[in-house]
Amino acid sequence: MDREEIKDLFGSDMAQRDPRFLDYCIFREKHLKTLGSRIENLVILNAPRGSGKSGLFIQLHKRVANNSKENLVIAKNSGNVEYPSEEIELTDCINFWKNQLLGWIFSEIGKNTKFAFTEAEINAVEFSEAEGSKGKNIVSLILERIKFKGSPIEKCKTDPIVREEEIIRLLANNPATYWLLLDELDDNYDNSTRVNNIIAGLLLASQAITDVLENVKVRLTIRPHVMRVLETRYDKIPTLRENQFSVSWSSLELRKLLARRIDSYLQRNSIPFSEGEIFYSGDEEEEKNRENALISKYFDNFDISFEDGGSTKKIWVYQTLATISMYRPRWLIEYCKICLENSENERVTTKSAQIALFYFGKNRISFLEAEHSPIFKNVSKILNQFSANRKTNLGDSNQLKEFIKREVIHTGIVPCSEEGIEVKALDIAQFLHMVDFIQAKETLSRGTYKHHYFIDRPQLLSSWNTNTGFRWIIHPSFSNALDLDENRTYRAGDDIKIAKKKYQPPAGNAPRNGNGRKRRRRR
Repeated sequence: MDREEIKDLFGSDMAQRDPRFLDYCIFREKHLKTLGSRIENLVILNAPRGSGKSGLFIQLHKRVANNSKENLVIAKNSGNVEYPSEEIELTDCINFWKNQLLGWIFSEIGKNTKFAFTEAEINAVEFSEAEGSKGKNIVSLILERIKFKGSPIEKCKTDPIVREEEIIRLLANNPATYWLLLDELDDNYDNSTRVNNIIAGLLLASQAITDVLENVKVRLTIRPHVMRVLETRYDKIPTLRENQFSVSWSSLELRKLLARRIDSYLQRNSIPFSEGEIFYSGDEEEEKNRENALISKYFDNFDISFEDGGSTKKIWVYQTLATISMYRPRWLIEYCKICLENSENERVTTKSAQIALFYFGKNRISFLEAEHSPIFKNVSKILNQFSANRKTNLGDSNQLKEFIKREVIHTGIVPCSEEGIEVKALDIAQFLHMVDFIQAKETLSRGTYKHHYFIDRPQLLSSWNTNTGFRWIIHPSFSNALDLDENRTYRAGDDIKIAKKKYQPPAGNAPRNGNGRKRRRRR
């Protein structure tokens, strides 16, 4: 398949950039029930990138707007919001965001006001016109251009101030409910005092406004590492814990997500499919079989060890894809695309999936470095040090601690005073768990294990003394890129060096990295 066909098959990695997203998305009722609750005025969606936050907001926007004409949705993201340009104190940031949030509501009120009689209504209409949300009526346009000398109806220009008391008066008898959907306003987070004040101010301003305005529902997203920093620096931020909830995906949900995209592609392109045309039949077993059949049309049945299941009736490839993608829909779609880009035909073979995992893992390392370098400046060097262990199994918590102390702190990558080593090592371990570089492996019985991700068990590394029975392992996506099976080496600051070409790509078909570009093999 070429790049265009692959994108047509799997769609965009990001919901907000996918014009077909609502055609084949999964409406996650449990999450939408919380987000759409009229009882909860403030809900903070605390989840990492790639976990489907923006997709949920797109679904919420549609559902809330369709439920009632009295639901007015105001959607904002980092691309259409102004931030304070200078460094200001937290109190000033709270006031800034109060003015911003109230201004958006004030503008929406003016936009939907046909006849303004009170001073507050007139101010709202003029504010909306000034903001460009409301087109000016014919009287406003005429009076703005013509002045009648001495006329009592001469238009006086005003600069209305958004005041909380005005909003409260306007909303007192207003049947409308205003839903503010604020997505990725922490997008440019850099851990500076200025940005920390800005994001903390947004959270506290949202709390203050929703505490007094029952007609206002604020829904905003934030990433776990950002919230973690804010909770340690501002004493009021922990009061927002009851307003937070997280997002997680099961392998069955990701199977359905992938199957629906494939099903949509087949129908759009009139490609025959022998398993029938009805996606939802009401029969769970039949639906499961159809989902497996759809995925099997484009994927071999391989497990996490890349052992092909052959003709076995048990389909486990969806579980493998979920594990590799860290149970995040964005990473799932990205990995599937890289798999097909490295395939010799229109099907993801076990071999192409194994080649793709190497480049997918490199993408994940680059992503972590870009997103988290404001917290740890040498993220890539920290990760690269784990190649010195040569194993994916890091041992129990005490062995993990000693490794971090020896390979990360004592080497000077993360400098620390002698008395603060224990605390700093724990801080690094918590960070690695939070970004899913490492996960806890629990032995349930002989040959039976359970892996714990940060999203499910965030408190596993609250101290070095907790959960001593767990062992810590490096996630397969990262261990493959670091090549801990000694087939390749990965050194801090160096490029990948092929020591032994275990996975030889087809001649004339260099592996691709997910950007549609062929990678040049190093000699």
